[in-house]
Amino acid sequence: MRIIAAFLRLNYGISDNIICIYVTASGSNLAILNAKGVLRIRNNWIKPGWVASHSGLSGQLFNDRGTIAGQNPGFLDEAAQNLQLATDSACIDHGAALETGVLPNYDLTRQYVKHQRSVPRPRTTVLDIGAFEAGSLDPVPLKAPTNLKVVPSYNRDALPDTAIPCQQSGFGRR
Repeated sequence: MRIIAAFLRLNYGISDNIICIYVTASGSNLAILNAKGVLRIRNNWIKPGWVASHSGLSGQLFNDRGTIAGQNPGFLDEAAQNLQLATDSACIDHGAALETGVLPNYDLTRQYVKHQRSVPRPRTTVLDIGAFEAGSLDPVPLKAPTNLKVVPSYNRDALPDTAIPCQQSGFGRR
């Protein structure tokens, strides 16, 4: 399987990202451009062996600075889908300041929290590469809501004969 991270006729930049092809694929499966375009990459984490293009690059790719190559970006607990950075991650303090042309409208002010939307992103002197500032999210598990009710919104008699009965909750055909 070949993966193309950015597509035809780009004239953009990619910075401060963890660009992964995981877990078993080698970096050579990742092409940054398809064939044409101009792209600047900087301060990203990427697997070693990536290529500019699988189909012959007729554009330009500038690897400006700060891109880190490695086998693992140093996530806190990838198996549990916790993609915060571990304290020994090479991505900590290796991000780049945003281009002045995107500020203030697209400043990094928030970061994702699993199933809770977002929280303010901490201000640090140097950004971390990736979606999170290291150590900035509380690892406390979420509390389940206690005020939910299940209310059927269908007519039980209108269910098809293939409906599976749900004896414990009382829903479905019997």
